[in-house]
Amino acid sequence: MGWAGAVIDEGETPGRTANRPKPDAPTGSLAMLSYPAAIRLSSRTLNHLADRIRDHRQQRGSRWRRLNPGRQALLALAHL
Repeated sequence: MGWAGAVIDEGETPGRTANRPKPDAPTGSLAMLSYPAAIRLSSRTLNHLADRIRDHRQQRGSRWRRLNPGRQALLALAHL
């Protein structure tokens, strides 16, 4: 496999571009930007919010979520 999932033929002659994507060409998928972040957060605060989220889900009768209450609480606090 070549760059960005393109298959490169091993028999290509040097200097010849055989329908390969350029390194800066879009590949059809969205690029995701990420950066590290750190916040000072007590486990008590995180657990409290996770419990509140869990209670709210039970009250609403929510069947499922992609994130568990602990991860959702961490995401919400990091966003704030």
